[in-house]
Amino acid sequence: KVLSTATVPIPQMTRAQRHHRQSRATRMRTVVAALTACGLAAGGLVTVAAAPAVAAAGDLTQTECISQASISGCTTALPPSLGGAAALSMDAANVYVASLTSGSITTFTRGAGGALTQTGCISQAPISGCTTAPQSSLGGAAALSMDAANVYVTGYTSNAVTTFTRGVGGELTQTGCVSHEAISGCTTAPQSSLARPVGVSMDAANVYVTSEGTDSGTTFTRGGGGALTQTGCI
Repeated sequence: KVLSTATVPIPQMTRAQRHHRQSRATRMRTVVAALTACGLAAGGLVTVAAAPAVAAAGDLTQTECISQASISGCTTALPPSLGGAAALSMDAANVYVASLTSGSITTFTRGAGGALTQTGCISQAPISGCTTAPQSSLGGAAALSMDAANVYVTGYTSNAVTTFTRGVGGELTQTGCVSHEAISGCTTAPQSSLARPVGVSMDAANVYVTSEGTDSGTTFTRGGGGALTQTGCI
């Protein structure tokens, strides 16, 4: 697929809007981080909700779980392992889970009470029921842009960051990738390793990727369709 190189204007938010989004995003990431930690060992994903009587205290009540293997009381997902990094879209419509074990990213839609329904998956290697994206590994971490247009997934083994656009229902379509080493179909960014994690700025203008191996951070600007252009590294 051809990446667009045209730039697009990025809507500016007021200070109050940025504060609201940042506070909301922080709460989302706190819960998602906890769920990810719970699922690492079991290869599953747990859905929780605030307990009505003590919601202000932040107490959680488990409402369901989804697992790769058959576990009593859990819904069994398609083949990809779910014991990795989870990310919640800013429009609260989808949850995306990146798995280091299977090199994949799985898409869920959120229903009443936050219930999850698996709607698709994309994997590096062929996996039954998944779309194959051979250009790069997808099991590092995932982050969504604040405009809800893109999902960025890092690959721990390939030192790459892959760009996806979100369609109706949250389904993902790969539109490009940037890699540390030469990978067919990817733009090369040799200046630094791109292993993980990944983050998107609140104004949706930049994507930042850090590397455990090289102790570095790489900056990208977002262009048309969410395409990434490297602008520096530290």
